[in-house]
Amino acid sequence: MRSLCRISILSIFCGALIAMTDPTVAQTQADLDKATLAANIAEQERKAADSKKAAATAAADAAAAASKAANDLAKNKAESDKARADADKATADADKARVDVDKAKSDAGKAAADADKAKADADKAVFDSVKAGLPAPPDPTKYKIEKPAAPALGATIGRLTYQQAVKLAGKIGPKVAAAAAGSTLVADDAKVRTLMAMGTATREGLLTAKSGLDGQIEALQNRMKGQPMTAFSSGTALAIGSLLENVLAYATILRTQYGFATVSATTNAEATLTASVLGQLAGQLSFVDADGALPQASSEVAGRLGGLRNTILTARTAISDAARWSKERRDAAPVGTTDAEKAAFRAANTRAADEVDRLAEALGKAVDEAQKLTAALFVVDAQGNTAYDAAQRGEALTKTLTSGGKVMTLTLKVISSDVDTVATDGLFSRFKVYAGNTTIGRWKLVDSTGKLISAGAEMEQQGPERVQLTDN
Repeated sequence: MRSLCRISILSIFCGALIAMTDPTVAQTQADLDKATLAANIAEQERKAADSKKAAATAAADAAAAASKAANDLAKNKAESDKARADADKATADADKARVDVDKAKSDAGKAAADADKAKADADKAVFDSVKAGLPAPPDPTKYKIEKPAAPALGATIGRLTYQQAVKLAGKIGPKVAAAAAGSTLVADDAKVRTLMAMGTATREGLLTAKSGLDGQIEALQNRMKGQPMTAFSSGTALAIGSLLENVLAYATILRTQYGFATVSATTNAEATLTASVLGQLAGQLSFVDADGALPQASSEVAGRLGGLRNTILTARTAISDAARWSKERRDAAPVGTTDAEKAAFRAANTRAADEVDRLAEALGKAVDEAQKLTAALFVVDAQGNTAYDAAQRGEALTKTLTSGGKVMTLTLKVISSDVDTVATDGLFSRFKVYAGNTTIGRWKLVDSTGKLISAGAEMEQQGPERVQLTDN
């Protein structure tokens, strides 16, 4: 078709050309344009025909490709489904094989259990044949003896503990005496140190309170005499209050932690050990006991307390004198010939009276605090002790322990003291009780510089022995 179109166009074009050149075929310009237009239309129709043919060919090719792809997809799906079915069948075959193996094992186990049961039945038959010839056994519940309970042997335990503590003291006493020869011993008791500290604090507190009051009294008296005031501490009342808190704190510590009337919390063994060792040392060494310290006739605490009381009386007298002096200055008739001189006199008297009043007020507060301090020293606690008594005891301990010679601190402790009791009973035996005990004690000697002099531990033990409960 494309060749025919080309021939037609060519023929038209040639005809037009001949008409234009052939003088015998004379045509107008309009005929020539018409021929050219016809040629262009023919060419456009040819191109359109070619495009339709190409589109038809492409559509045919696309349809063929799609059909082939659909066929390939169906084929692949069929092959995949077949492979999955083959895999599922293989898995099912494997599971079946595993079940068959488990069943075979179960059958083998059952066969072995049946064989064991058959053997047990045969053994039981033999035992039953032997048992048939024996008499019937008695019922054990009718003859059973209940499990015996060990009794509480308080007296026996006390006796055993005492005996072992005495034996331990026999071992420890000579070693302590040899290590502490020529020394003064003091028990390792915090009460000793607290009493000594309280004695010092009370003694110094009373002295500080008295010195402060003396200074304020002197300053007040000098001001009333018109002399320059001596230097004094304006915080005397506060200082005395702090001293009061200090003394009361020590008294509280002694009352709650180291009360003199409280019962010792140590075990019987430790109490026995301590008493036995000290009994051995009594004739060889000096031993200081905090509970035995008593106020001395020459007590420095007592002397300073008396001095503070006298100062308090003097201070109260000075306060009264200051009140009268201040009133006289304020009420005094003005001196001078002019109003200015009289006003200056009144102002000077008022300033002096104000200063004396201020000094007297400060002195009064200090006196009140000092009075509280002296009163607090005699407050009786629940055990019947007073801070004043404790301070004097501490002072006595301090004098004893600082009078010269070596001082050592002795520690005696029982680490453990236990008694085991065992009871037995039977149908053909009597009820019996056995007791055994073990006691471990330790000791330590330290000099006044904190240097360890000697230390050690000892043990006493006794195996279970029968305790005679009755005469029979």
